[in-house]
Amino acid sequence: QALRGPWGKLSLAQRTNLLHAVADEINRRFDDFLEAEILDTGKPRSLASHIDIPRGAANFKVFADTVKNAPTEAFEFDTPDGNGALNYAVRKPKGVIAVISPWNLPLLLMTWKVGPALACGNTVVVKPSEETPRTTALLGEVMNAVGVPPGVFNVVNGFGPNSAGAYLTEHPGVDGITF
Repeated sequence: QALRGPWGKLSLAQRTNLLHAVADEINRRFDDFLEAEILDTGKPRSLASHIDIPRGAANFKVFADTVKNAPTEAFEFDTPDGNGALNYAVRKPKGVIAVISPWNLPLLLMTWKVGPALACGNTVVVKPSEETPRTTALLGEVMNAVGVPPGVFNVVNGFGPNSAGAYLTEHPGVDGITF
């Protein structure tokens, strides 16, 4: 429903502005994300504060800027009949993307998948590792705070086999899977 609702009606500029706002809000709540990442993974504060959180936030800006600034492809080529042909790309969202993220870099690797999916106009259902769910939950708060429409960023918790992971990968309403 979110694809047919407000999210699907946003212009590219509006969508990418929202993703920049997500990155800015992650940075504003840096200490919350840092604490959650440390509690979940047991990483040293220095590592999580210099890599995991900054790169997790940056992923939203990088992918938003890539989609906004990379032109669609178009090129002509010769055909055997001599008339030639024009090939061009049309970019449109694929649909609902299931994102299954690992335990070792929970924010960074999850945003590496969520960032491009949202930048391209898709919606996501994220299943974080059952061992490291905190930063995914915080990202849900961030999405709500900056005005990402309901149903665009969804979180389901659970395990893999015979649980949330299996249900997501088998669900007929899921149009793409990244893990």
